[in-house]
Order: sequence, then structure tokens, then C-alpha cells
Amino acid sequence: MSFRGRLLLFFAIIVVIPMIAVALALFSITADSETGKADAQIAQGLRAAFAIYDADRSSARSELDKVASDPAVADSLRKAKPGPLERELASLRSAHPSVDSIAAYDSHRRLIAAVGDPTAVAPAVAMPSTGSGRRLGFVAVSTTTAADYVRDVGRTTGLVVRLARAGRVVSSTVHEPTHEPTRSGDVKIAGRKYRGRFADLSEAIGPATQVGMFQRESALQSSIADRRLLIGAILVGFLLLALLSSIVVVRALQTQIAQFLEAARRLAHGDFSRPVPVEGSDEFAALGREFNDMSSQLASKIDEVSRRRHELEDTIRRVGEA
Repeated sequence: MSFRGRLLLFFAIIVVIPMIAVALALFSITADSETGKADAQIAQGLRAAFAIYDADRSSARSELDKVASDPAVADSLRKAKPGPLERELASLRSAHPSVDSIAAYDSHRRLIAAVGDPTAVAPAVAMPSTGSGRRLGFVAVSTTTAADYVRDVGRTTGLVVRLARAGRVVSSTVHEPTHEPTRSGDVKIAGRKYRGRFADLSEAIGPATQVGMFQRESALQSSIADRRLLIGAILVGFLLLALLSSIVVVRALQTQIAQFLEAARRLAHGDFSRPVPVEGSDEFAALGREFNDMSSQLASKIDEVSRRRHELEDTIRRVGEA
């Protein structure tokens, strides 16, 4: 293998191979980092969803006070008869247009009657009682529908929002079939891939409700690809810089070696007139000085041998003449 080939092999070993390893490691770290950012955004979206849910529940408090304070409601709740209680709740809902749903439960949290939108969420809850303080049950009043809630959360967070009740989706910001089972992680919604998770909403009474925050997987993959492209461009830039530097170094080494080779050839032909150029104080400079010293000593030896040969010839000639 030529000297240049060895230098290129050395360059590949100490630069190219480690850079490939670094690129693979950075690509993996980038994927983990972007996935972590996406998960953090989803977690932040869930916190916003909880805050909006609490605000919607607080906004229903004034209507709850009006409904729960109605004596007819307390009387119907005490009797626990679904028919009369449902009629009374329907009458109250008609009298309060901002109310989307009213539900009544007994003291064991079992549903007795409900009117209005069955998907209404964020109910404010009261516990009517008798004059003696005996609790008659629970009254839940909601002024927020599931569609309104997911729309508000989606507008605030910019994420896909899904609302589930009893383990089934009842409303979503994307067009998807209702009553789909809830599943966190990487899921497919309406034929597209998403990443997200569900979390339980705090409910005083009624079926368990969950809110899910999801992000398009294509957006995550695009972000990862952009980061990897940036890292790749930076590494390629460093690689080109290293390659240019190595070319400069190789040429400098080849120039110095060529000078030594030329000097050696001159020595082989007996030319000691031109010393090897010496620059700097590195090993090549030291080698050049030693080479020049050797050339000077060799020239001196040759001169001495030549001088003695001439002396010997003169001596032999004089002896012959005598």
C-alpha cells in the first residue's frame, strides 16, 4: 500500500468511522428527545384540559344552586320516584336554557333520573338534605356539552382531543366513529397514526370520564427528520473540513518526503551541493537536519578519501620515477 493510501486509511479509521458512530448515537438521542418533547406537550395539554374542566364545572355552580334549591326537587328526590323526578328536572331545564344536563342520584350514587344531553360533562354537584340534615341524594348540573369541551381544549392546546366515558369515546375533535375503545400510546384514529394518552377527569358522581390528548405521528416524525437533517449537515460539514485538512496535511507530508527522496537520489549520484530544506522544529525538521549532517559528513569522507587517493597516486608515481 502506498504512503498516500495508508494516510487515507488512517484518516478513515480516526475520523470517518468515529463520526459515523457519533451520527448514529445522535440520531437515536434526537429521536428520544423529540419523543420526550411530544410527550411533554401532551402532558401540558392534559393539564390545560383539567383546568378547563374545572372552569366549566365552576361555571355550572350558579345554575346548580338554582336547581338544587328548588323544594320540588328535594321532595321528588326524597321519594326517589323516577317518573315525577324526571318531569321536575325537565321543567327546571326548560326554565334554565343554559343548562345542558340535569341528573339526580340517590344516596348510594345510583342514577334515578336524567334529562338533557347525555354527553354533557363537568357537572357541578350538590347534596340536597332534609331540615334535619339527612342527605337525600345528589343533583348534578352541567352547562357544557362534550363537543363544546373538546373544542375548547383543542383550540387552547392545538392537539387532538378525545373525550371518553365508561371506556368509550363520546366526542372528538377529529371525525371518528363514536364508542371507540380508549387506548393510550401509538394509535390509529380515522386511518391516521397518532401518539398520546388518556387521563381520568375528576368526577364527584356519575360514570368515569377520561380526556385524551393526541398528536399526529407524522408531525413527530417530521420533527425528528428535521433534527436529523440538521445534525447530518453539521457532521458532513465537519467531515468535509477534516477531509480538506487531511488533504493539506497529506500534501505537506508528501512534499517533505519528496524532498528527502530527491536528496537521497542526489546523494546516490554524488551530488552534495544542495541540502534538504529544514523548516520548523518537528520530527521532519530534525530528520532533515540529520540528513544534511549525514550528507556533509559523507561529502567530507569522500573528499578525504579522494585526497588520500591523490596522495597515494603521487607517492606511487614518485617511487616509480626514482
